[in-house]
Amino acid sequence: MVPDESVVVTAPSVEEAIIIGLTRLTAMREDVDIEVLDEGSRGFLSIGAREARVRLTRRPPQEAATPADASPTPTQEQAAGPAAKRGTDRARELAPEEATAPPSDVPTTKPQRQPQAPIQEKQPQTPEPAAVQTSTPPADDLDRPRLEQISKEIAVNLLPELNIEVSVAWIDEDRPTLWVALEGGDAGALVGPKGRNLHAIQYLFRSLIYRRYDSAYNLVVDADGYRKRRRRSLESLAAQKAQAAVDMGRTIRLRPMPASERRIVHIRLREDERVTTESVGRGRQRAVTIIPKRPADGPSS
Repeated sequence: MVPDESVVVTAPSVEEAIIIGLTRLTAMREDVDIEVLDEGSRGFLSIGAREARVRLTRRPPQEAATPADASPTPTQEQAAGPAAKRGTDRARELAPEEATAPPSDVPTTKPQRQPQAPIQEKQPQTPEPAAVQTSTPPADDLDRPRLEQISKEIAVNLLPELNIEVSVAWIDEDRPTLWVALEGGDAGALVGPKGRNLHAIQYLFRSLIYRRYDSAYNLVVDADGYRKRRRRSLESLAAQKAQAAVDMGRTIRLRPMPASERRIVHIRLREDERVTTESVGRGRQRAVTIIPKRPADGPSS
């Protein structure tokens, strides 16, 4: 799918519209031109209120793109791994004509292709060791200091005009989780109604950081302590509903939640031997169900 080059976003404020637009384009602020079409108005007693409208346009790539003769060969791309291949594909995207034009010193007449031995044609190709080594590293090999530095750089460049401070910490769950906390005078505005702005910022954070370091870890972005409070509330809700499911002897379905919140419920009840949990539904209607276990010696029906 070809990414959008320009989007027009409406939101309660200009800053929220910019964040949503960056999320849709999967871009940093320095990669786009921002045009405020309408700053919006709060109105008087909510009468005549008007949302802000912002247009974000992806800036064209610079003229000095990577020349075609400098692009790596297919063998080099395979040895360099997925990250280098994505960079090569991006360079070919920026300069398709140069990448396909033949060099001037190469004759236009194609040389006669020599027939190859049938054994070489039928011989299966085995992957090179280098390509295997550069695949997604396991969680134990995470370069945590590097990930912390990348996260801080993204936060500073993504939200340069806001009064916030960035701190990072690691939480060991079913997989290592990097917790990025945004605190400060403007941190509360990043949450939005029911955490919608924060979900968009986290999605954009993940897209940007996974491009630079992809591995087996999870990333959580918090603002003004919202996710910590929400986490405690979900853990308490999970415990209460699990007890209710056991007492009533029937499955209880929670209201639909985003994937990050469903994961908290699953982790909280994973050690509870009385129940199991499953996610059911599709899209935004996906929810967690809490299922009581039958006693091992109980009657079957």
